[in-house]
Amino acid sequence: MKKIVRITESQLEVLIKRTILNEVRLSKRPIEEDVIHLRTMTRKSVIHFGQYNGQTIEEILRLGKNSYLRFIYYNIEGVSFIEDILRNIGIVTDHQDDRIPKPGKNPELGEEVEKRIHKRLDPLSRVISKNRSKGRAKSKAVGAKIRDERSFSRGSLARKNQGH
Repeated sequence: MKKIVRITESQLEVLIKRTILNEVRLSKRPIEEDVIHLRTMTRKSVIHFGQYNGQTIEEILRLGKNSYLRFIYYNIEGVSFIEDILRNIGIVTDHQDDRIPKPGKNPELGEEVEKRIHKRLDPLSRVISKNRSKGRAKSKAVGAKIRDERSFSRGSLARKNQGH
């Protein structure tokens, strides 16, 4: 005589998880021992984190945000770039190769490279970038003040949109 065993999906899921955990315990090795998480990004790769979430590497390069890409390279363990991008952002030059073994990170080397690249800039561009950052800080403060003075309730925005 055959017996029929009925279980729900959640019970089946629990059984499968227990079986996997038992197998891992018996083998005495971590689950992801053989897996290396490394993503080598190209110009078409999309970043799904941070300030430029949803943008491609090409778009970030066009914006001139090389320092942001250098920051990603040196501070995020599983992200690397192809040779062409490494040259564009200044990690690999004709005179120096500042690559790090990936997966891995080295924020200290990233800061050194950033300082070295900043020193190579001509004095005029350093002054311009310094003035830009002051202007941005001032405009952020003005924007915050304007936001604090306005009322952004749903009703007030609806009246404003309707011309009242």
